[in-house]
Amino acid sequence: MKMNRTNTAGRILALLLTVLMVLSLAACGTKGGDKMDGMSSEPKNAEEAVAMHKELMAQENAILSEDTALWEKVFMAADKGMTMQEDGKNYGEFLLDTIEGAKDQFTDEEYEMLKESATEISNIEKSLQTYLSPDYQWNTYKWTLSLSVPLRWTGYTGVGFSRISVNPSLSIIYKLNYAWRFTAHASYKERYGEMTDLYDRPYQTDYRNSVWNCGILPVYRQQLYSVYGEYKNTAREFFATVNLTHNREWYNRIYEQRIENGQVQRVSLPLSNHGSGYTVKSTLSKGFYDLGLKTSFLALLNISKAEQSSGGQRLPYQYRLMRLEPKVIWTPNRHWETSYQTDIRYGGNKIGERTRLAPLWNVTQQVQLSYIFSPIEASLSVDHYHNDVNEDQSVNAVFADFSVLWKSRRWQITATATNLFDKRTYAYTRYASLESYTSWVRIRPREFLVAIRYRL
Repeated sequence: MKMNRTNTAGRILALLLTVLMVLSLAACGTKGGDKMDGMSSEPKNAEEAVAMHKELMAQENAILSEDTALWEKVFMAADKGMTMQEDGKNYGEFLLDTIEGAKDQFTDEEYEMLKESATEISNIEKSLQTYLSPDYQWNTYKWTLSLSVPLRWTGYTGVGFSRISVNPSLSIIYKLNYAWRFTAHASYKERYGEMTDLYDRPYQTDYRNSVWNCGILPVYRQQLYSVYGEYKNTAREFFATVNLTHNREWYNRIYEQRIENGQVQRVSLPLSNHGSGYTVKSTLSKGFYDLGLKTSFLALLNISKAEQSSGGQRLPYQYRLMRLEPKVIWTPNRHWETSYQTDIRYGGNKIGERTRLAPLWNVTQQVQLSYIFSPIEASLSVDHYHNDVNEDQSVNAVFADFSVLWKSRRWQITATATNLFDKRTYAYTRYASLESYTSWVRIRPREFLVAIRYRL
């Protein structure tokens, strides 16, 4: 009889959630309540929404076409690292910020005209933000089901891009008991590129690297599936998790790297591209309260596949990574704490059917000692790095830092010493799609610092 009551309550809850499910459709109007060609009212259906959107897009394009040479100066002055929707700003607000930052490049008349036009575009953009966010959740004692289907209608001015994106996600959680829990998740995401992707001319990102875009807005789609399980036993301080993930990705363009006259060019081509990946991640944690000891271990395996263009030829590549991360923290008493952590990575690339880049080991070890006995606090940190530069060569480096602190009610004296072994250079090698690159890092020499503070 108890089981029947639970099922009935679950059905009633599901029914109530279905009835109370809210679909929110929000469209911001223009500032000051002004109408724009009779289009200020919200659309009553999808056909009216599309017609409204096309009309507003036409208005923005007309504004940007009034003086193309002047707007070109604005685009060239834009911050290459700023995204189209940075901090929630729309395209018009992005233009206003760019114009304000480069106003010294314009005459007073040009500045006022650009500012007025960008403000008008900002007002139009606020009519292009339309959202639909249905959400549903169903709960029982052991099961939780969450379904979300957010829709977003996005328009990018100047390129005639308009699209409704649907990003559904489904999560199912099952709690067997206090110790065991399982989760299954599936989602689909669609997103678009940034403002810099629309530049039809190459631009420098630093002294040797430049970006060459194909003039189309990137569209990125992803399917993600995951299964997660965990076990915990608080009394014995033991925890374990396993996570399996699979992703599939699609792009509407492909990248190619070219080197000319010592300059590295990252060129995007309007060709379809796809990739996929599998990841297995597991963590174990065990504590020993009587010994003041905590241990943990992380293991990860990843296989990623994608495509890239090289010399006009489409090449598939595959990257494999193994990562191990053991960690130990020992606190024998309230004055001492010692920790040891290692990050071990082993990865290699396969390009096409014949080319393989040799797998490389990258190992980082860290030991930290801390002593606290009021009013003195001292700490010592030692780091060891081992990196394969290539198949036949590896480098090792050891860094150490020390600090001691003495403090009273008003006084505080700190002495620090960094890079005790005075290591000046270091190198490491990484893989990136169709290539490997080695970076040499210059390091600050050994330094000593004493700081004295007095609080009034």
